[in-house]
Amino acid sequence: MSTEHVIVPPGAHRVNALIATGDARTLIEFLAQVFDAVEDKNALAISEEDGKVFNSDVQLGDTHLNIFDRKQGWKHMPSLLQVYVKDIDDKLRKAVHLGAEIVTTPTDFYGGKLARFIDPQGNMWWLYELFEGQQTDWSDPEGEEETNPDDNVWMAEGDDNMTYLHDSLVEGMKQLGRFE
Repeated sequence: MSTEHVIVPPGAHRVNALIATGDARTLIEFLAQVFDAVEDKNALAISEEDGKVFNSDVQLGDTHLNIFDRKQGWKHMPSLLQVYVKDIDDKLRKAVHLGAEIVTTPTDFYGGKLARFIDPQGNMWWLYELFEGQQTDWSDPEGEEETNPDDNVWMAEGDDNMTYLHDSLVEGMKQLGRFE
């Protein structure tokens, strides 16, 4: 564990998400409608040169996202983002209504449900809804240190949910290549 003292501004985290997208204003509105995200209008900065958003601050729960427009010639770089939600079906319904594509339908996963979608701008969102009273603990149940690296290899054999989660992710990641 690092003991390094890092100064972080109020409301920020040490690591923050940045999303470079083809249409920042549309993505911000999408996030407002799907996740009730709130844009800080005081943080919005528009380039005088080309009219593109080069800074925004969007709060989604306890996280701030900086969303900005890609410039001419910038390659599409999909963001992969994980969000804990209360009603996974409602969030998916809203996202699909706004043009998102479901990658993974809600599937039981470690004390809750997991689903994934690709938004219309080519970002993939992992949605997690934990069941009431559940704690997610992915640590070694025995509390022992791993000594064999082969023990860390994930195998879905015999677990249809894990196989589906894996296979739908592989297919979804391939789909991200079609966005420019």
